[in-house]
Amino acid sequence: MEDLRERGFGGEILQRIHALHPTHRVIADLEEPFEGAPNRPQRQRRMAFYERNGYVPTDIRYAWRGERYVIVSKGGSVDEDEFEGFWDYFYHQQTGYNY
Repeated sequence: MEDLRERGFGGEILQRIHALHPTHRVIADLEEPFEGAPNRPQRQRRMAFYERNGYVPTDIRYAWRGERYVIVSKGGSVDEDEFEGFWDYFYHQQTGYNY
């Protein structure tokens, strides 16, 4: 919600996640801010937000439903095999998902 932006809520949520799980790596997937992206300034701001909160881009890029994404992480990097393993685990633990 636009009226809740720039009030520190997102950063506080990320801090709490890391406080609760200090030894875990945390990943997020963001729309890639590539040249020519329709909302590139918004994507760049989103990337900057995560970087201010200690996340770094990984080498993992993927496309899903016509959109390009980049994985960012905090607490250590993640490689392609681990990322695929994450989704394998997720899909086997969840029912009702049909991507």
